[in-house]
Amino acid sequence: MKILCKFLAVPALLAAMSVQAHASPLSGNLTIDGGYNALSPAVLNDTTTSIVPGGIIIALGGTGSFASVPYFEQIVFASNFTIPPGTASLAGEQLFSFNYGGTTEAFEVNKVVVGPNGSLIFYGILSDGVSADDAVASFTLTPNISGDGSFSSTLSLAHAPEPNSVYLLGSGLFVIAAVTSLRRRPFQLP
Repeated sequence: MKILCKFLAVPALLAAMSVQAHASPLSGNLTIDGGYNALSPAVLNDTTTSIVPGGIIIALGGTGSFASVPYFEQIVFASNFTIPPGTASLAGEQLFSFNYGGTTEAFEVNKVVVGPNGSLIFYGILSDGVSADDAVASFTLTPNISGDGSFSSTLSLAHAPEPNSVYLLGSGLFVIAAVTSLRRRPFQLP
């Protein structure tokens, strides 16, 4: 019985520590739509060097963490977003921000890629100013084929484990390996 209690104590302790250290990261998608003249230039391609917002840009609903973002929530884009040539990286230039749960979330871009259908795919971080809450995200902006400057887009958050959770998982695996190793060795007196 004593051995069973010791054997079950370690996983129970690790599980309790894991629950305490694990924060629930943001997850899900947010659909963003721009109406007539919401984007200049109206056609995007690999020669696009900047985008300038105009018109009305709003949220049209979301999933996961963004399910509570109200329809028609205004999305505030930067007045002029410069796209570096080729595959050059950006230093966290803000593309847009919006209100979520009483705080302002800002999408800061690290890299821009031109998609096969003329869309721009922005990779970066969604942040509310608290680094522990930052989420890795991508934003796909696709201009409508009408050529009138309207667009549809999706902000998607990547699922990344919190560092403490990964540490606890590794610690738990190490303890299990150590216990298994000790059980396989025959006990010998020195």
